[in-house]
Amino acid sequence: MGCSTSRARNEDTVRRCRDRRNLMDTTTQSLHHLASAHAAYLHSLRHTAAAFTVFSSGEPLVVSDLTPPISIQYPVSPSPQKPVGLENEENGRNLVQKKDVEVRMVVRHRNLAEIAAAIAECFVKASVAGEAVLELLQNGQEEKKMVHYSNGLLKVLSSRSRSRKLQDMRRRLETAGIQGSVEQRNHAFTLEKLFAWENRLYKEIKTRERLKIKLDKKLSTLQRLEHRGNCESTVAKTRTSINKLHSLLTVASEALSATASAIIQARDSELAPQLLELCQGNLKMWQRMNHLHDAQYQIIQQVNGVVSSSLQEETSDLHHAATGELEIALSKWQMTFSHLMKCQRSYIRCVHIWLNRTLLEFSNDSSPAAVNFAQFCNEWKQAVDRAPDRPVSQAIQHFMNSIHIIFKKQAEEMTIKRHADKYKYKLERKSKSLRKWEKTYYKSYKHADAPMKRDFRDYRDREDYERQILDEARDREMLKKKKADIVDWLSKVEKENKRHLKAVESTRLVTLNGMKASLPGVFQAIAGFSGLIVGILEGVYRSAESVQQ
Repeated sequence: MGCSTSRARNEDTVRRCRDRRNLMDTTTQSLHHLASAHAAYLHSLRHTAAAFTVFSSGEPLVVSDLTPPISIQYPVSPSPQKPVGLENEENGRNLVQKKDVEVRMVVRHRNLAEIAAAIAECFVKASVAGEAVLELLQNGQEEKKMVHYSNGLLKVLSSRSRSRKLQDMRRRLETAGIQGSVEQRNHAFTLEKLFAWENRLYKEIKTRERLKIKLDKKLSTLQRLEHRGNCESTVAKTRTSINKLHSLLTVASEALSATASAIIQARDSELAPQLLELCQGNLKMWQRMNHLHDAQYQIIQQVNGVVSSSLQEETSDLHHAATGELEIALSKWQMTFSHLMKCQRSYIRCVHIWLNRTLLEFSNDSSPAAVNFAQFCNEWKQAVDRAPDRPVSQAIQHFMNSIHIIFKKQAEEMTIKRHADKYKYKLERKSKSLRKWEKTYYKSYKHADAPMKRDFRDYRDREDYERQILDEARDREMLKKKKADIVDWLSKVEKENKRHLKAVESTRLVTLNGMKASLPGVFQAIAGFSGLIVGILEGVYRSAESVQQ
């Protein structure tokens, strides 16, 4: 009974160690997914900027003179560049306030193209603001993940479990100490190192538990031999085996203790500072993005004063394609934003669970700093879990739906245009045929109203004369029919032209109303989200000061 209980306890110990090793493996994968998602989000910001700029350049939308100028606070570098679309001083630019890293300007853009250029500039700067965090997330120079885009979907080209380089690195870690070079001490390398130590710990625990089972069996055998009074040589041989197992068990326990200490040291001296740095990097990134998204929201308010400069400007093939590209860019922006938040939650949750299990199972070696570190991770996890990212996705979806409606209206307009062009082409062909017919007719009969008064004696007989008269009458009737057909086709062409002009006007109005109804909401949502996430992360990072101490 005691042996069964011991075996069950041993199996539970091995299972917990295996689960912790698998959890660290999942954490490493989550970091790779987070790095890929972060890179994809930064790319989608640039893609959206470019697509919105190209789309807006083809729209005849101007800012009404009645629209008041706006005041924008720009975060700038020590040598700031002038924001896109600003007028010079004699045209109304006023520099109101200038600080160390911010300038406040009164801005009034002239049309949607200038508004889009200013919006795109902020998008590009927001993408640059996220590059520092991307460097923290990536695997270093040798193990960087490569990401490509195919049909709007993100695909990870390299797989961590299949990567030969990562497998080689893990083999090196199996035999190397916990100290690495300065270049190797990045976050991804630390996680790989912890996985290697967890894997070694799992193997050492299995070895120790197997030795314990063998020792229990040998002790039971020795007890039976002594009870039965067997020969001394057999008892001595059994005792020798027991002593050897005791020695092996002692060595295995010491190795296991050393490995556990290595995990604790890597956790406290490397993982904790790296996670603090990552949290601080995210805070700085969202602070910068919040300034930029706030500026975008202020800029986009001018859309409410936009009017169409021409309701009769047709949609070109290039502009129709630009509208479709904008819809694709918005779809990728929404997808990558949601995926980024999902990957952040998944990664931080994995780290938090693994950390709690190490504190529970290595409770004797847990320092106050490790407990504070666990509390910091818990607060970070709760903060990311309650981040309100759904309104942003909904706002982007709303704008994307508006662009899709515009895209369909443009397609309808272009279809009607093709019908009108087809009617025009047919009218030209019929007009050409009529002119050719008229030329032949008038050349033959001199005039179209009546046949020439000829004497039938000019013909061979009366029948030849009468046949000529009938031919003339038939040709006159044919000419009248062709002229009537031209009049009918002129009416059809005019009708199709009116239909096309109405479709053009409808497209312009749908575009104008769609921009006003859905575009400001996108930047209101992303500005609100970035402001909230900044407040949340500031609270988390303040609690991390105890970890640093």
